[in-house]
Amino acid sequence: MKPKVSVIVPIYNVEPYLKQCVDSIRNQTLKDIEIILVDDGSPDRCPEMCDQFAKEDNRIRVIHQENQGVSVARNNGVKAAVGEWLSFCDPDDWMDEAQLSALYAQAEQEAADIAICGCYRINEDSQMIVYNIIDDAVPTCVFCGKSVMELAYECLLPGYLREQGYTNFCINVPWGRIYRAELVRDIEFPKGIHPAEDDIYNYTVFAKAQKVLIVQKCLHYNRTYSGVMGNFQKNCARNAQKAIRIEKDCLERICDRKEFEALADRIETGKLSFVLKSYFFNPSNPDSYGIRKQELRQYLAGNTVYLKYPKNKPYYTLKQKITYYLLRFHVYWPFELQRLLRKRHAVKQGK
Repeated sequence: MKPKVSVIVPIYNVEPYLKQCVDSIRNQTLKDIEIILVDDGSPDRCPEMCDQFAKEDNRIRVIHQENQGVSVARNNGVKAAVGEWLSFCDPDDWMDEAQLSALYAQAEQEAADIAICGCYRINEDSQMIVYNIIDDAVPTCVFCGKSVMELAYECLLPGYLREQGYTNFCINVPWGRIYRAELVRDIEFPKGIHPAEDDIYNYTVFAKAQKVLIVQKCLHYNRTYSGVMGNFQKNCARNAQKAIRIEKDCLERICDRKEFEALADRIETGKLSFVLKSYFFNPSNPDSYGIRKQELRQYLAGNTVYLKYPKNKPYYTLKQKITYYLLRFHVYWPFELQRLLRKRHAVKQGK
């Protein structure tokens, strides 16, 4: 008999957090589950820990592979899964014990394709920010038919749902939800386009779904900041360029030309914010300030969204507006100062 839910955990270099993550899944009140731990060639003790977990719980299966990235790890987990529903959990996250039982019960009752719960996103200051709660006075919020496409838009266009009256939505991630297995079995996470693999995966899934429901309870805990120094992405600038092209192609397929021209710059907006923080001005980037400035100028030459006057663009945050004004006049030192302060903070914290 098939388990009700298969939970897939891609694992790489998360030894301090892994036990909390796996224990939270093992302790789910929904017991009829399988847990697939995909060791992506982790260099720490994670492989041994996974094997020990499997000895302790026969619901756990372990896949060991050479390091190929989170997308391949998740895809291999999906191939191995046999559950009626699929769930993903990042290895430094953890679940409320009622997460899977609440999502499964509501999804089956509503005949939904996807069920999403509220979540807490925990930042570097240990603050918990609530996401995906639309109206806590009702148990669920249902998106059907055309309204599901609003969720697909949000995956490509950061801030789109905010303009529709929704706040603090976290749609373009794979965790904190269950997907009907037959819906996503043939959909893969794209490779080599970090940080956009989750965006494109969820865009493809939502574009295919007929009914999505939001369970109005915060049942997932997501660490947004496992370490100040730990989020350096060596190839993220090149990957971001590739992701922008793919996401614009996706957007163009669902928009007319006029709408596409009005919305496409939002794709560049999200990627620019990411590469500034994760590459050009990341504390772990070993290159000199001069080299990074030169590379940033080259990157900006192909991504001119920062030159557009942002005054009447409601989806730009104040921080983004300030960022674009500084970039417009090639003022980079405030970003470098912030980088040095982050590095100093990391050293003090021993990270």
